[in-house]
Amino acid sequence: MRDDGAQDTPGASASNIARNPGGDHERVGLTPELEQARGEQLEIDLEQRRYFSQLRAATSHDELTATATRVGEPGNWATRTWRRAREALRLVRHSLGLEEEVRSLLMEYMGDLTGKRILELGCSRGSFATLELARRGQYTGIDLAENAARDLRHALEREGLGDRASVIAGDFYDAGFPDGAFDIVFAKSVLHHFKCPELVFSELARILAPGGIVVSHDPIQLNPLLASVRALYRPFQSDRSWEWPFGGTALGAARRHFRIARAEGEGALELLWMPLLVLLPHRPRLSVHHWLKGMERSIRRAVPALHYYDMRIVLRLEKLPS
Repeated sequence: MRDDGAQDTPGASASNIARNPGGDHERVGLTPELEQARGEQLEIDLEQRRYFSQLRAATSHDELTATATRVGEPGNWATRTWRRAREALRLVRHSLGLEEEVRSLLMEYMGDLTGKRILELGCSRGSFATLELARRGQYTGIDLAENAARDLRHALEREGLGDRASVIAGDFYDAGFPDGAFDIVFAKSVLHHFKCPELVFSELARILAPGGIVVSHDPIQLNPLLASVRALYRPFQSDRSWEWPFGGTALGAARRHFRIARAEGEGALELLWMPLLVLLPHRPRLSVHHWLKGMERSIRRAVPALHYYDMRIVLRLEKLPS
């Protein structure tokens, strides 16, 4: 599944993190159940790769306005409708500064990047953090979609970062990363695409050096109401094979390999006051939003468990000692 062209990409990361094209070290110690889960995920990822390659070809490069409008957009009517609803919500969140808050939180969770070996899992064409990660650390990105990885390589080269960054088009489970290859794994809206939490968290722990961290941002569905809404949509969802919002099983698997050092939920309480804010003029909207966010933070401080009953959750996971 690896893109052969990716091996020609120059970069310090590529030379320091030697992949093992023929190696089976990632399989050592896997139970038959996890070996089966790995094979199943590789098959799912073939389908997922086709889907996201088609989606990237049908969308703009601008993360904020990445609306799929061209012929060839993947997914059925339900998936396309839900995608557009998310895009509309993202624009509103951006106007209120909510997207920037999440981005700042993710960067804060990653801490000092200087000289760190960083893997961006599911890098696509590049996230809000990609250029900063590449400037300050030894950056490696990996994505299933070859066209997205190619676009990111070109973007890094335009910024003069081509010699200190590596971008791989291929499957995470098939990349052959050595043990302890990275200090930080950054995964924004990616980990819920893995069906077997035990397998992905054990693999993340394997490729991280002692003291390494994972910083992630994913949907979570411990909230029964949100879980019910997603359950109603799921039968119509054309990408359901690789959509697995975090639940108790995923969090349990994470805790077997990592310490959950920090967690921040976001999204659900916004739904209560977002319609009101949309109706207000810009200046009053920002003032009301500031007041409501302050009240929301107070509620979360009083009841920390609410972070796990939100729509999405930001996590900082610290690798447990061997």
